[in-house]
Amino acid sequence: MINLSALRISLITTIVSLALLTAASAQSFTTLLSFNSTDGRGGGAFVQGFDGNLYGTGGGDGSFFKLTPQGKLTLLYTFCSTPPCPNGSGPSNLVLGADGNFYGTTTYGGSYIPPDCNVANTGCGTVFKITPTGNLTTLYTFCVQSGCPDGTTPTSALVPGIDGNFYGTTSYGGTNGGGGTVFKITPTGVLTTLYSFNYPNSSQGYDLLSGVAFGSNGNLFGAANYGGAYQEGTLFELTPAGTLTVLYNFHVNPISNGVYVNGFTLASDGTLYGSDRGFAYSFGDLFKVTEAGKVSLFYAFCAYTDCPDGATPAAPPIQATDGNLYGTTSSGGCELCAGGTLYQITLAGKLTTLYDFCSQSGCADGQQPYAPLVQATNGVFYGTTPYGGLSKNCGTNIGCGTVFSLSMGLNPFVEANPNFGKADAIVSILGNNLTGTTSVTFDGVAAHFKVVSGTLLKVRVPSGASTGTIQVTTPGGVLSSNRSFQVLR
Repeated sequence: MINLSALRISLITTIVSLALLTAASAQSFTTLLSFNSTDGRGGGAFVQGFDGNLYGTGGGDGSFFKLTPQGKLTLLYTFCSTPPCPNGSGPSNLVLGADGNFYGTTTYGGSYIPPDCNVANTGCGTVFKITPTGNLTTLYTFCVQSGCPDGTTPTSALVPGIDGNFYGTTSYGGTNGGGGTVFKITPTGVLTTLYSFNYPNSSQGYDLLSGVAFGSNGNLFGAANYGGAYQEGTLFELTPAGTLTVLYNFHVNPISNGVYVNGFTLASDGTLYGSDRGFAYSFGDLFKVTEAGKVSLFYAFCAYTDCPDGATPAAPPIQATDGNLYGTTSSGGCELCAGGTLYQITLAGKLTTLYDFCSQSGCADGQQPYAPLVQATNGVFYGTTPYGGLSKNCGTNIGCGTVFSLSMGLNPFVEANPNFGKADAIVSILGNNLTGTTSVTFDGVAAHFKVVSGTLLKVRVPSGASTGTIQVTTPGGVLSSNRSFQVLR
């Protein structure tokens, strides 16, 4: 395996002589709103619903809210409204289910408070479903059995599989001493533990905080913060049947306490791109994992004095419709700002800083973003910050957070949910201005469809279609899908 420390030195040596790139001229950053004590606070990521609105979760004990593309926010649900939080506390980022509802985990809370996981007199976490109107159903409560063999304290978002189930991780618990688990759960709440990590002597690693992602080979990829050959964490690959392979053992210096990987994004080139918040004496990295399992450093933040390119990324980048990756750092930026950055990076590793947070007086534009961005089907990026903004009513003098948008002049597109299916399966296609649609094709093959609304089509996967781009012809023009649709055989 390639040594990330050596790659860091090589990469910094290469790029330190380059001028810092400026923001693209077509970009437009807008602070859409500031959170206050009545509508929760920022921090979580958005996901687009069937109705074209964005839905997300807030920080603290947690909230669930709806945001229109124009920036109007509606609070729909409050977690932990009645301690000790039987409905959960500390929700993860959400994932949109094929039924139009949202699914996620909570780190704490639940209907049962076991002696094995009594954190501040609350439970060990839950898996939940919530409707677009805010009706929550707890699907599963962790650690209902002695010793928590099913895991405890999930901290990351779920990921949908082609089998219709969701996959996730717990930070602790399991059958091998409490090192955490990887699990799958059905939309109705039937949970299966796929793998239990050993603690404390684990060559596979332990303490899973960042969740898992599916690679192009159909296997799950994830990271452990501790353990492994150097006790500094691992990157691993796990088959859906539960066979685990360690791909990389982190090892940077003798006093490092782990890399704190934030998750992964599968890009169009078949490579997984991830981020970590950094080691001792470092400022965070982007790395990539190829289809063959080869791990390498992609970009080392703070490559310049005072970190104008950002530092400490707290979420993985996402791939946009222009093929580039977009993300945030939670610190760094301009010298007088240091509130984090928005960045764009090409698949060749060329980084451009797009915006410096806390560049407005009193950090009215927000600071320290730590959730992934989302690109809505109108082509615009949306995100939140947990701090900053105009309101100071959240128990701190640094604000309750903000919602922001970033336009890079990218065209509208359509998105399939789920983004896979067999011939004759019914899938949803999300978009904008879909009323009057005249045709839908899958890799050039015409499909039967129904216009449900201006933001939603129901489409039957046509026989004879191959994996490829979906195109929707509307009165306003032809819209292409942001990802290739995978036709299952």
